[in-house]
Amino acid sequence: MIKLNRIGNKLGIVGLFGVLLSGGMVANQMVSETAINSANHRAGVQQTIADHTLLGNIALRGMELAVRDIRQSRNPEELEKGRRGLNVAFTAVTRELDVAIGNVANPEDKERLQKIRSLAVEYDNQAYTRNKSIRRRKGPERSRFKVQRGSFGDLAIDRHRRREPEERD
Repeated sequence: MIKLNRIGNKLGIVGLFGVLLSGGMVANQMVSETAINSANHRAGVQQTIADHTLLGNIALRGMELAVRDIRQSRNPEELEKGRRGLNVAFTAVTRELDVAIGNVANPEDKERLQKIRSLAVEYDNQAYTRNKSIRRRKGPERSRFKVQRGSFGDLAIDRHRRREPEERD
């Protein structure tokens, strides 16, 4: 029979308890580290999404400015400069939104970003169509237009100076 009154037995039991306690602490540390790494990864992805959507928003504003430059162009060089700016801004919008869409996990958010991207494509198509019609006109008076927007996707351009019959292709 083992006597528990002896000091060696007591020290052995306390030592065994310390080893078990330190093993539990190591297991807890490993589980906590995994959870923290997972949370940090999710936060990094969310930050990436936020960064790319912000850059996409800035590029959308660049598209609007390029359309304004096209509308206010007075000579072919200014028109070409505005067109190049529109192409650069459109490329940036699609690139940034594609990266953001690829990182989004929530289907509703992904759908919202895809809708924004499709509206940007529609805006670019409308601006390109207007760019072609402006390019055909001659003279600085005829290249001035008034832009009215109901929503982001709409781009209704009316002649500011005078009404002319529609040109046919």
